[in-house]
Amino acid sequence: MKFIAWFVRRPVATLLLLLSAVLSGLMALPLLPVSDLPDVDLPVISVSASNAGGSPEVMARTVAAPLERHLGNIAGVTQMESTSTRGETSISLGFELGRDLNGAARDVEAAIRAARRDLPTTPGSDPQYHRANPTATPVLILAVTPGMQSMAKLYDLVNTTLRPMLLQVQGVGDVTLMGSSAPAVRVEMNPLLFFKYGIGFEDLRAALASANAHTPKGVIDMGDRRYQLAVNDQAEHADAYRDLVIAYKSGRPIRLRDVATVTDSMQDVNAAAFFDGRPALTLMVRAQPGANLVGIVDAVKARLPQLRTLMPLGADIAVARDGSAVIRSSLHHTLVTLLASCVLALAVVWVFLRSWTASIAAAIIVPCCLIASLGPMHLAGFGLDNLSLMALTVVTGLVVDDAIVVIENIIRMRGRGLPIDEAAIAGASEVAFTLLSITVSVLAVFLPIGLAAGLTGRLFREFAGTVGIAVTVSLILSCVVTPCLTALCMRFAENSAAIHPEVAALDFLDHEKHSGSLYRRILEICLTHPGKTALLLPLTLLVGVFLFTRMPRVVFPRQDIGIVSGGSRGSGSSLAQTKARLERFSKILLEDPAVTHVIAYLDTGEGSSHGMVFATLRDRSTGRASGTDVATRVVARMGKDIHAEYHAQAPGNIMMRVGSNSSGVSYILRSEDDRLLGPATRKLAQALRHHPEFADVDPDVDPPGQGITLAIDRDTAARVGVTPQVIGNTLSDALGQTTASVVYTTHGQYNVVLTVENRFQRDPEILKQFWISPSGGSASGSSASNTIRVVTSATASTTASTGAMAFRNQIANSLAGGANASTGSAVATGAETLVPLSVVARMTPSLDPVAVTHIGYASSASLALELAPGVSLSQAQSVIDQEWRSLHLPETITGELQSDEGDVGKSTHDSEILIIAAILAVWITLGMLYESVWHPLTILSTIPSAGIGAVIALDLFGLPFSGMAVIAMLLLTGISLKNAILLVDFAIHAERERGLTSRDAIREACLLRLRPIVMTTFAAALGALPLVLMGGYGMELRQPLGIALVGGLLVSQAQTMFTTPALYLLVARCASLSRKAEAP
Repeated sequence: MKFIAWFVRRPVATLLLLLSAVLSGLMALPLLPVSDLPDVDLPVISVSASNAGGSPEVMARTVAAPLERHLGNIAGVTQMESTSTRGETSISLGFELGRDLNGAARDVEAAIRAARRDLPTTPGSDPQYHRANPTATPVLILAVTPGMQSMAKLYDLVNTTLRPMLLQVQGVGDVTLMGSSAPAVRVEMNPLLFFKYGIGFEDLRAALASANAHTPKGVIDMGDRRYQLAVNDQAEHADAYRDLVIAYKSGRPIRLRDVATVTDSMQDVNAAAFFDGRPALTLMVRAQPGANLVGIVDAVKARLPQLRTLMPLGADIAVARDGSAVIRSSLHHTLVTLLASCVLALAVVWVFLRSWTASIAAAIIVPCCLIASLGPMHLAGFGLDNLSLMALTVVTGLVVDDAIVVIENIIRMRGRGLPIDEAAIAGASEVAFTLLSITVSVLAVFLPIGLAAGLTGRLFREFAGTVGIAVTVSLILSCVVTPCLTALCMRFAENSAAIHPEVAALDFLDHEKHSGSLYRRILEICLTHPGKTALLLPLTLLVGVFLFTRMPRVVFPRQDIGIVSGGSRGSGSSLAQTKARLERFSKILLEDPAVTHVIAYLDTGEGSSHGMVFATLRDRSTGRASGTDVATRVVARMGKDIHAEYHAQAPGNIMMRVGSNSSGVSYILRSEDDRLLGPATRKLAQALRHHPEFADVDPDVDPPGQGITLAIDRDTAARVGVTPQVIGNTLSDALGQTTASVVYTTHGQYNVVLTVENRFQRDPEILKQFWISPSGGSASGSSASNTIRVVTSATASTTASTGAMAFRNQIANSLAGGANASTGSAVATGAETLVPLSVVARMTPSLDPVAVTHIGYASSASLALELAPGVSLSQAQSVIDQEWRSLHLPETITGELQSDEGDVGKSTHDSEILIIAAILAVWITLGMLYESVWHPLTILSTIPSAGIGAVIALDLFGLPFSGMAVIAMLLLTGISLKNAILLVDFAIHAERERGLTSRDAIREACLLRLRPIVMTTFAAALGALPLVLMGGYGMELRQPLGIALVGGLLVSQAQTMFTTPALYLLVARCASLSRKAEAP
């Protein structure tokens, strides 16, 4: 070919072209984003809202439901899950893959604005949203130890200074601060003293609200001067509240200190977190979907010295978990694997050819090809991750194969006596079309996966693209640079009187020297009996189908990311009991040799019965146990506890679902009746724990907590002038941690929290001593419809007078207290008639849910499942279906098995479609290249043997058929096609150009191409061997790929050299008979 001759005769231009390609790749290297996997995270936005004191059921009805109605109308929302706990509601929205997160955030903000009119108006209930999955594994966890500083003040400093600085880092979606709460003035009432003086709780709330007025005061203009008015109407500390007059009784002032304890404290006194067993604040940094995780960690660490200077004396910031360390280690192991593959593949060239010429040329062209591929990768938007580096690793064999085919053919031409340049031109020209056919076939193999939709396409598109780029670059360099380099090396070797390049150590592969070789004899038998030999193909296909149908299947192997998460939950546990369990859990985790740090915190949103832990594991290079093993043995050491349950798991790094079970495998139960879900979920969990297929079964449903239900006697309440709102306000003021007022400072906003003293919150019997003040009731009648002062008659009812007074109080208090102002009197002066709560309401014990979960719009519960090693999702589904039928669960409950990768049936079906589509694409491509529909079938006949080899190898090692196995089979398809093309292309050329018979042509092709095909197989197999042997992070991805490749190559090689020539001969005979039948 003319262009090959041009480059061979211009070595300087050729080498400069190679240098420019390498430099472009090196320039693109620092620009490639670094992560563990391609961007496959589901775009998630989380919405949170609060309503102090609200029960889970109230939060679900009044906060979650209105938000769900508006958020569910956003275009592109595929998943929506809400969890309502005490005073908190969290909603996670999952959008379709590819949805722009900024556009989704604008839609969410608009939906929140539209929903505000349906939400409660209590302080703190305004919803907020974050561009991160609240249940995703944090990419970075920072622990702030307090030193000599109080936790409340340290929390305030971290929340107002450090947290905003972390949120400014590019790619950070949310920073969750836990371990304490904002400073607040806590007013803890003694209800008995209030009842003694005849003061209602709503009166105190009105007094506290009136103590802080944050309204504009105006200005005074006098001549050429203007005076800005300021009033000391902000009471910022407890001292300013203690002397507050809240009532006058019998001409004597009643001050706040007379009936309540006022302290400078924190808003939530129950919040707590621990770092390695010591009290601390924790900052959990979560990334936006698609963000550069390594870049986030580097940026945050770069700010740590500046952040430490802002800390008070004795306080410090420690890194409890660095998610980038796992990514860096995984990429390091994959890079070492890549280098080892290159060395082993090049060693094959030396062993088989014993030629420094061939070895040096291949040693130059292979790394140059891989480096030159980085430039197009950058232009395509790819990055450096486990899959792209593995793609470069496995494609090393294909690159070496291209170089081997060209170099071996040039050496053969040189051995015939041609001059060096002519040998290089003739050798490269002879195999150029073959290389083109091979490259087009490989591109056709990976085209379907590049066009696939859903998780499979998003996950493996970068792998397929990297392979396509590398083989295309390899084709160009093999036809342009390799002949020139080989000619230069030959000339240098001959000038240096080196060993002749054709002196081969493994000359048993040379058919000219060994006319009676074993392979020649077996080949003659196969060509003599082509029909019987071809029967191996359907037999191989049947065996492969049988093994495939019985293999366990998963879509993507779960990776060990160096973290174990878990927690404890109990029924009706006190805060002290939960803290004790959490401390014991943390201690046992720290005692485990695989654990370095432990973060633990109380999930106060779910009451006092729920605690969570995060354990950071040592690097896998230390030989530690896997995350799953650590989780299993830690839970076993915790033992049985009749009052609590402990759970732990090793989360994966792919989250394609939202909500509490967004990682791993879970079984979702749905029902319109909330009361049926809890018992059914716990019953199913108990049944599944007896099956060995499940290593752990954790129902994400807390046992119902003990509660008290107040049944209002509405007739009696109406007679004494007490409304349900009066009762609700009184209980909320006493036990709901009500925000009575807001203090505005230059640093932020702080609340004045109203509650009763702690000793009155421990015994439900105190409710029998509560008295209700009707003056705190709602405005009634005409009083609520206008503000006109109307003189009422002396005969007006007491209830109407009370309603009018309540409305006047609300109008006055709203100036200071906002829309949700108290209806009590800021300074009570008149005598109030208190009504015992026991007169208007009857108390009965009850069991109330700790949390209410909605998936979509339906109530739901879930089981977090940890599958035993080697158990597939389909096997788990079969066991669950069996137990479901035996338990006779209510027909109104439905269930669905979910995993990180989505529906297993659909994913498996997608994998099968991809393989079939790849085969069809190759058949069409080869048919176009060879202008024949029959010879491509001969080439495709090598695929079943490669597939059966991969399946057998995976089965021997106890590995499931996963997405990595699909990738391995596609690669095996490309390599097998490459070997078959070498045979068929030579035979077709010999028939057409030299007039040989089909038998002689395929016989000569097999004998001449034996050495390059064996070299190709060994180079690819040895190149995949480091994938099998290399441990460390990412081995869950590398090992299945390497095992499938090695097994498939060995079986395919053994069968291809015998069945392919037999099938070629049968196809040629059929074509000959067809031509004879068509002849006139």
